Amino acid sequence: MAHLSTPQSDTGHFTTLSVRPSNKPTPSVSRTILFPRNHYSQAPNLAAGFSALDLSCSSNRSSSPTSTTTTAVRANLVGHSITRTRFNLLVETWGRNSLLHRADATWIEHASGARECQFGQFDTRDVARRPGNGNSSGFDSSRRGGRGGGAAAGAGAAAGAAGAANGTRAPQPQEHTLAITFPRAFTSQPTVVVWLNRLDLRAGDEHNYRLSASATQITRTGFVAHLDTWGDGVLDGAAMAWIAFPAEKRRVASGV
Repeated sequence: MAHLSTPQSDTGHFTTLSVRPSNKPTPSVSRTILFPRNHYSQAPNLAAGFSALDLSCSSNRSSSPTSTTTTAVRANLVGHSITRTRFNLLVETWGRNSLLHRADATWIEHASGARECQFGQFDTRDVARRPGNGNSSGFDSSRRGGRGGGAAAGAGAAAGAAGAANGTRAPQPQEHTLAITFPRAFTSQPTVVVWLNRLDLRAGDEHNYRLSASATQITRTGFVAHLDTWGDGVLDGAAMAWIAFPAEKRRVASGV
């Protein structure tokens, strides 16, 4: 079944409640999203993020009293197979213990080649993967679910989720930052909005769920992206989409 993007011609919203109730959690929910008819001549750029999440983590039921299986709350938003008429949206969790009761997603569309707005993606894995290199972009259809990343127009996936879900994890840093360089410099300092689209937070009585996504040091040419936790929070992975646009752009409500 296809879901038509109805709020405005360049934005859309999806909730897993349109597919199944929150008291019947499933590992994943997917939907084909239709763009308004004849709106794009080629596949547009997309940025997407969570607007609501209802997650829980079941207790470790391992029969071994010495088991150290990691428990976590996890959610991932992926956009893929983007064409000029539609794209596929996937919301998922992974691992033995994480339960996804409900997720809502919001996205924004922008015509391919348009120069005013720029979209990108930052993943905590980018810090280790590309130290000192700040550009990470777009709904990457080649990176999905627990096997990859990708939602700046979509969602990142859990780093090492397939292998780490059944065992312990090494200590994780609490702060992840990366300098992002805009593909094209703006004429003045732009506004930057960030949307969280993947999270993997350690669960248990000794951990609280804490996660912050933000942009600082914004200039004409770039900014510093942050995905951080603090206190007793343990962040095993996260990703966010970012949207940059002229601060003086009319008829834009960014929520900042």
